[in-house]
Amino acid sequence: TEVKDESIIIIPGNLNTSIVDLFSNKPLPLSTSSKNQKVVIATAMMYEQSLAKGLARRAIEACASGAWVIIGDDDTGERDGGRAIFVSELDRLKKEKGVEFQSIWTNSVVKSKELHWSAKRVKILHLNAPTHIFLSDVSVKK
Repeated sequence: TEVKDESIIIIPGNLNTSIVDLFSNKPLPLSTSSKNQKVVIATAMMYEQSLAKGLARRAIEACASGAWVIIGDDDTGERDGGRAIFVSELDRLKKEKGVEFQSIWTNSVVKSKELHWSAKRVKILHLNAPTHIFLSDVSVKK
């Protein structure tokens, strides 16, 4: 069944999830049998140098496969320079591999009663986002 809005047509698809080892040399488990948009999501992984670099490597891999990569980061990415290390490694790998894709940072707020967060600020990085998607509160870095 298709859901129609004034400006969008949503066609139901499949959702597959998997846990991925950032440090593995095995390829990401991205389906090639479907034409659906691939989306890779990661969060709170920039707080340590090796995690930040591993995340950058996997983000490049996913983008090279055509996936939209969404990475959420709260203030832990600012500790020990993890976010800066991630961005630096991402830029290095893009140059090394000769790939380029759009990077869009947005700001958001997360609320959680269980974690006692009344309003925790987070940054969300969108890599290789589809061009027909509008992302609010954007600052674009090409």
